[in-house]
Amino acid sequence: MKDINFLKKESVLESLSKRKSSKNLIASIFAISAAAVIGVFLCLFIYNTFLNFRINSLNKEIETYSEVVTVQNESAKLNNSVNSLSRLVDKSNAIIKKSDTIKMIGEKCPEGIAISSYELDDNGALKLSGMGSDKEIVIGFTETLRTSGYFKSVELRNCGLISENTNVNAEGGGAPAVSRYNFNIEIVQ
Repeated sequence: MKDINFLKKESVLESLSKRKSSKNLIASIFAISAAAVIGVFLCLFIYNTFLNFRINSLNKEIETYSEVVTVQNESAKLNNSVNSLSRLVDKSNAIIKKSDTIKMIGEKCPEGIAISSYELDDNGALKLSGMGSDKEIVIGFTETLRTSGYFKSVELRNCGLISENTNVNAEGGGAPAVSRYNFNIEIVQ
């Protein structure tokens, strides 16, 4: 059996053309949508790859930073040790200098002088105290220290008679007088 078409040929062609263009439009929309979805996924993939690269880079920087912090901590510990050793060396040098000073004073000390104490004050002045058998010996000792060239200044702060012992017996004779002089000398290095 044969189909009979009562429509005009032009209207059939027009209808076919509209169907074809609507199919083309749907296919175009689908292709554009698919391309957009693929583009979005591609952008997300590239962004994810970039973020992973950045995370790896930051992890390496964190490792490097932690190594730097470790080195800084070790450096600070070594610096503290060096400072501590430096203070010990300074104290040792100060003790040696005091020892040399006392040794030099002992070498210059004449017969008749007995040093009973020495004290170093906060300003670095050395204060000697002692006894001398004669005032001239005490003054001579002070001058010897002053002219030694080892000290900036040597001052005899005090020199006084503390005892004079005379042993006189009934006949008017006896032991000669024995005098003792107390002295304080201040020495600045």
